Amino acid sequence: MRSVPSLLRRIAAGLLCSTFLLAGAQGCASSSSNNDADRAARAQREGNPAAAHRQDLPYYNDAYNDAEEDSGNIVLRGLAMAGSGIYSAGALAIDVPVRGIAWLNGDRPGAAARLMEDPASPDNRRTGMNKLADTDFIQVASFRKRCREVAQYDKDASVRATALRTSNRARDSKATPVFIKSLEDPNEWVRLEAAKALVNVPDVEAAAPLSKILGNREENRDVRIAAADALKHYRTLAAVRALTSALNEREFGISWQARNSLKYLTARDYGFDESAWLAYFTGPEKPLG
Repeated sequence: MRSVPSLLRRIAAGLLCSTFLLAGAQGCASSSSNNDADRAARAQREGNPAAAHRQDLPYYNDAYNDAEEDSGNIVLRGLAMAGSGIYSAGALAIDVPVRGIAWLNGDRPGAAARLMEDPASPDNRRTGMNKLADTDFIQVASFRKRCREVAQYDKDASVRATALRTSNRARDSKATPVFIKSLEDPNEWVRLEAAKALVNVPDVEAAAPLSKILGNREENRDVRIAAADALKHYRTLAAVRALTSALNEREFGISWQARNSLKYLTARDYGFDESAWLAYFTGPEKPLG
């Protein structure tokens, strides 16, 4: 028979695990809400409610809802808040000494910057860039500018791809011409990072090259999926044609993403029925204007 202290320890451990799980669920819901708020804010910044629906601007559907449900149970909310507080305190207690030890061992921004500029080692250039991107340097204008240069001119494809990913992480709007140019890079990993970046930092000039990529059956599957995702920002006939044509692709991932982007654009769902989608876009409602 177990002793009382042993049982109490097991109960406490169970409650602690539950609070961590609930905190994680709460965090996911909050993240979803924040994403919706970001979309609405971007549309609002255009200066008038209709601005985000113009064809010469990237489109943000501020009414789009991921249908994430937030629990209204007070007890669960309390447990989630407690778990979140415990998690934050624990993470801070671990992070501070770890960062201190790394700093003492020479893991500093200056050392990372030197690695990033090492002409003899692509591995060092990637490592240095990633180290700087994990710090507040990702918001520094000179670092962002350097990443844009590396993305275009570094001889190593993996370094160019890392620079594009870093610009994407920084949400660098000045990098969109680089993203668009990189869609034609000979390396598929570079093209993939460029397309993924345009999902988060759209540019109206990207609509045509993204449509071309989606329609190219010789292109890498993942690049085409990312292009289909990025096309959700453009309420143009060319983008719609590319997305509807992709609904019957043999690669289901491409079809699924094309349908998702059409749903985002229209707040409607005609499944994978290409003719139904085309009838809607060419019908009397004229959703594209």
